[in-house]
Amino acid sequence: QHTDHRTIYEILPLKVIFIHYLSKIDAYLLRRFIKNPRLSRNRINLDHFTNYTKVTCVRNPYSRVVSWYRNVMRDTNHLAKYGGKPIGFDEFVDKHLNESWALRSQFDWISTPDKKFKVDHILKIEELESDLEYFTNQSGYDGGQIPELHKSDNYDWKKYYTNSETINTVFRKYRREFIELGYNSEI
Repeated sequence: QHTDHRTIYEILPLKVIFIHYLSKIDAYLLRRFIKNPRLSRNRINLDHFTNYTKVTCVRNPYSRVVSWYRNVMRDTNHLAKYGGKPIGFDEFVDKHLNESWALRSQFDWISTPDKKFKVDHILKIEELESDLEYFTNQSGYDGGQIPELHKSDNYDWKKYYTNSETINTVFRKYRREFIELGYNSEI
């Protein structure tokens, strides 16, 4: 049994629910983009799911696996849960891809058991600016420019995929995400 790590924000005064599961940065970006509306972490009820617009962010599965690997390798608390010593990326994928809650399919967060989406808008983190512009145009709300909030160390996630078996393992696990979310399966 997995703990549900979703955070669901009610964005006020808009009638929007943001289902958040990726990182703090995407929630922060969304909040800043719509000019700091109040966020409520109150219990979401059936009225919210019926009458509010539901939005979430997704991420390229290849990139997401590398990001979690890097997070585990640099955070001693996470590393302790994954054997306590640094390992290579291929070994990490081989040992932990199917047992880590953080690497569950994104569809576990955004769809129902019968594989229907439970969100109205899916924003890609890689295309966040254009996706948010489209979303805000559709909703009639002008949020302005997305501020530049976070600079990573500009690593290239593609360089972690040097082994064809690792590539195939990640693709097989996230095949549905590549297909239905429109991500390129080629490295």
